[in-house]
Amino acid sequence: MNGFILPDEVIRHAGLTMVQAALIASVLKEEELICPFAVVSKGPNRQSVAFESETQDEAVSKAWASLDERRSHIDLWAFAREGLISMPEGKVDVLVWFEWKRG
Repeated sequence: MNGFILPDEVIRHAGLTMVQAALIASVLKEEELICPFAVVSKGPNRQSVAFESETQDEAVSKAWASLDERRSHIDLWAFAREGLISMPEGKVDVLVWFEWKRG
């Protein structure tokens, strides 16, 4: 263990975002993907922002660009999307998220 402890607000924010991603994924058809989205916070205010595009790659690029632009105006963000991991039996669809906190 590296001794790094995440602040409670980061853990709660990440959990909220992953629950939202899991709920969305749970009602989709097998061939459908969740729309990449972020939950951004400034003080006590939260907003969910969807990044719709023609392709998943375009949506992810839009999301990273938008989050880079917002960094100076927000305190915390979490970005969720679908991804693939390699397993011995082949690629497996997974939900992934990224979290950022000022400071």
